[in-house]
Amino acid sequence: MDEDDDLDFEPTFNKKELQVVSAATPVFSAGVALMKDLIRFLASAPEPPNSAVLSALEEALQGARALMLAGEALGAAMYPPQDRNEIHQHVNAIQMAATSATDAMSCFAHPKGGQETSSPNWSATLEDLSQACVLLGTTIVSI
Repeated sequence: MDEDDDLDFEPTFNKKELQVVSAATPVFSAGVALMKDLIRFLASAPEPPNSAVLSALEEALQGARALMLAGEALGAAMYPPQDRNEIHQHVNAIQMAATSATDAMSCFAHPKGGQETSSPNWSATLEDLSQACVLLGTTIVSI
């Protein structure tokens, strides 16, 4: 097998697998939107005034990294043959990573003893992602 053989990979999806891929698309879109928000915020965050804020930034970065890896794993799980349990595991990992990343940023909305830092409203983006994950889970169960 050479490099050209890798480029010729064209999986064949059946109707049910295509339904799962279609239901997963909003998960990827919402995950990317959340990643963009996190990266934008992390890149523009002021120099941490204390170790608690630095720790929160590091936790958010770890959550963002976990979100990216879980998204990549979910993308790989879309190829046939699809394993429902594997897809559920990746969806759960995406939700946990997204929640972890956004929870870590909560100190910016209500810092202890410090000046309030403006932070984006994570709840709308996180809710979009959560709803997309639920829809994907429902689709998997129903087919």
